[in-house]
Amino acid sequence: MKYYKLLFGDVAIMSDYKWDLSGEWMEVKGLLRFCENGFHVITAKYIPEWLWCGLDLYEVEIGKEKINADDKICARRARIIRKIGAYNRTAVREVVNRAVKRVHEYFARDRRHITAKYAEEALYFSRYMAVVTTNRVFVDSAWDATQAAYSGAFYANSEKSERSQQVKDIIELAGLEE
Repeated sequence: MKYYKLLFGDVAIMSDYKWDLSGEWMEVKGLLRFCENGFHVITAKYIPEWLWCGLDLYEVEIGKEKINADDKICARRARIIRKIGAYNRTAVREVVNRAVKRVHEYFARDRRHITAKYAEEALYFSRYMAVVTTNRVFVDSAWDATQAAYSGAFYANSEKSERSQQVKDIIELAGLEE
């Protein structure tokens, strides 16, 4: 199984922990606890849910000692294997474009639906922010758009297929393995 970590440069947004990008093993002491102690990683399936956590995507290797949650893994040891160069603003923007297009398809009869408008506004914002501002604001707005698409799909009883499609789009555009 492949594991991934979203960072801003070398920093984990939730903890401000600076990851060693050299490929050296990192290790924590003490009890592994989600959101408190351990190296948190995800599989490709959960990238859309954690999109807001960074614009730099890395493939990572983890040690055997770990705990699992539905959407993340917390490991005692981890190391960076490689940066996924194809995962960048262009790829994220295309994931958003595709998600927003699907939202419009869900609500083809009524484009005034609040979820479709929200996704469209988030897309416009992410396009604008990609040019003039920080990566942090860009990924926040991209995450808003993908969440809006997911919410829109929920109302159209297609939320599982929408999230699956977002995962497929990210895997395709970034050249990932599941």
